[in-house]
Amino acid sequence: MEDMDLQAVWKAYDNKLEKLLQLNLHTFEALQTQKANTTLRQLFLPKTLGIILGQIWVLFLGSFAFFALKHVYLFFGISVAAIMVITIIAMAAYVRDMVLIYRINNDDTITGVQEKLAQLQLSTITTIRISVLQLPFYTTFYLSKDMLLSGNFAYLALAIITSGLAFFGAIWLYKNINYKNIDKKWLRSLLKGSGWNATVKAMEFLKEIDTFKLEM
Repeated sequence: MEDMDLQAVWKAYDNKLEKLLQLNLHTFEALQTQKANTTLRQLFLPKTLGIILGQIWVLFLGSFAFFALKHVYLFFGISVAAIMVITIIAMAAYVRDMVLIYRINNDDTITGVQEKLAQLQLSTITTIRISVLQLPFYTTFYLSKDMLLSGNFAYLALAIITSGLAFFGAIWLYKNINYKNIDKKWLRSLLKGSGWNATVKAMEFLKEIDTFKLEM
């Protein structure tokens, strides 16, 4: 009889301990998720400013492109138009990022938050990849038909070398800006001002939940 009583006491103790551990886990999950959300909310302001400044920049470029194409300055017009299109794509990505951040802040599950954080990181990398494609067009806007037909070999050589380096540099960056190279210092530096660090910090908060579960 005493053994049965002892087993009942131990069982009751185990049940209480299990409930306490579950309560602690739930509290810790809520705390870490809140920390992650607070970190991500800091991205709203810079991304909003990026969208506003991007709109001003697009209007500025659009007026120049219209003027250039109207007066048949083809190199200038095409270069400015290309930069404008790439800027619009980057702005659209910023809007998508803000929607993702909003959805992260309103997600109740840890798994859902982790999945959306991964999407946000991928979106950040993709935006940077697309943005570098505008680099060659900053080396072609000053060209003209008369300049190319001038017969000035030194000028032509300089123009070809400058534009060629910018073109191949943009292609190299586009190919190498990916998650496989994320540990490389040059890529970390490139991503530094894009909100990448905030997503990494938010991910770390959530990883601490897994560590806490293992310790339990």
